[in-house]
Amino acid sequence: MFGNQGVTAPVSPFFSFDAGVSMKIRVVGPDAVFAILCILLAAAVLWDLRTVPPPVFDPIGSAAVPRALAWLMIAFSLWVLISGLIRKAKPAEGKGGRAQWAAMICVAAITLVYAVFITFAWLDFGIVSALYLFATITFLERPPYRQIPFILLLSTGIGFGCDHVFTQFFFIDLP
Repeated sequence: MFGNQGVTAPVSPFFSFDAGVSMKIRVVGPDAVFAILCILLAAAVLWDLRTVPPPVFDPIGSAAVPRALAWLMIAFSLWVLISGLIRKAKPAEGKGGRAQWAAMICVAAITLVYAVFITFAWLDFGIVSALYLFATITFLERPPYRQIPFILLLSTGIGFGCDHVFTQFFFIDLP
């Protein structure tokens, strides 16, 4: 009489809950998978930063910025995971789930290509960064693509702006 009578737990777009006795949690959403991958990447960066020697002349050292960015990645990824648990599920819109997975895989592939270009210095940092930002933002933009001129300006400004700041103000040699 008081057993499981079709009552289900709230479902989020990131996780699915089994309303049975065991309350199993399964990660199913691309946002959750990407957030977990970001946490693992940040953890690997933090692990690798243990080998960076302490600063001698610089007050904060060379590991401070990567360490801060890794902790920010972890914090934002946790934010995505927690907000996915809190947010209620939206009704499915046809192939929306497949499109999200395809977008995540394509953005990951574009990011891998970007990392290879930066690692081997095949193009200037500003050019590669601007192209990377333009490609990923445009890829994630939904049709009818009205924002293309703004995306082009934004990605060009950020890509070449970061190149200028890093090389002229921080005196960092970029590829």
